[in-house]
Amino acid sequence: MTLFEICFMSAQALFAQAKENYDLGILSLTEEVLQNLITQYPDYAPAHHLLAKVAYDDNQGYDAMIAHYDNAINADPSNMAYKHEKTCREVNFLLHNGGEQSEMKAMLAPVLQQNPNHAEGNYLMGRIIDNNWEISADKNELLTYYDKAIANDHTHQEWFMIRSQVHSALDFENIYPRKTTKHLENEIADLKSIIDLNPTNDWASGAYHYLAGVYVQLERFEDAIAELETLRIFPGDNARYMDTAIMLMAEIKAQSMQDYQGALTNYDELVEYVEASEDTTLITNSTKASAYYNRGKLKIEHLNQKNEGLADLKKAHDYLPDDEFYKGEYETSK
Repeated sequence: MTLFEICFMSAQALFAQAKENYDLGILSLTEEVLQNLITQYPDYAPAHHLLAKVAYDDNQGYDAMIAHYDNAINADPSNMAYKHEKTCREVNFLLHNGGEQSEMKAMLAPVLQQNPNHAEGNYLMGRIIDNNWEISADKNELLTYYDKAIANDHTHQEWFMIRSQVHSALDFENIYPRKTTKHLENEIADLKSIIDLNPTNDWASGAYHYLAGVYVQLERFEDAIAELETLRIFPGDNARYMDTAIMLMAEIKAQSMQDYQGALTNYDELVEYVEASEDTTLITNSTKASAYYNRGKLKIEHLNQKNEGLADLKKAHDYLPDDEFYKGEYETSK
């Protein structure tokens, strides 16, 4: 579509074009169409509102974003949704820049009074309470806010991750002895929701990792291994996950399943992987030493392969010759 054609479109048609570009994630073209729209229709509030969202998504800065929200509100003063969203953006900025807890709570209070089910308002209130200002925050109070947020907007992987961590903390409080597994089951549900929303991004990789840990707590070891198998073939730059996933699989097999041969297979794979890797920023000498050390201890303690195990411990020491731990382990295992 040419600029000449755009100039003769109605405000609604131009906005529809901008919204389509926005939904496709083409922010630069979205902004171009919106700027043309407000040149012709300066009081068209939805355009100013969408420009504010573009500024937020595109990290154009706090002042630019707030200016667009103000333009939208000035063009449509009765629109409470614009006002509430602006407040949430202001609180979010303060939350990440050392804002005062009491100030942020006071800003959000009118939003939640007027709309108790406001999704982002509830999420932010939970985050404010959950931040380091209140280490002993009531976890059930946090759940109340996060539950309302997710019930009204279940499209944010981060929200599910945060709530899963609250369930994990609640489980920890009743772990000796564990009175119920409901918090772990809820944690699993949240982590699976993260994967359902997008199974290929960093939030999903974290979810696979945490799922494995929850399954270990529930003694569902095969399920834990399955999640780690998925993680180690994660799409994209899986070098960030491969060594960790293989290491955890080996540890679960050795420590929880007493499958020492299975663990050895994983450690063999891990050693081969770290030796073949050319990425020295992710696969460091420390990573290589750890792989050899764990394989060596497994051979000595569980597989009656002392000479082979000592060779691995020596290799670990060679990678980190100044590390007293590896030196001591090698010397005392002779």
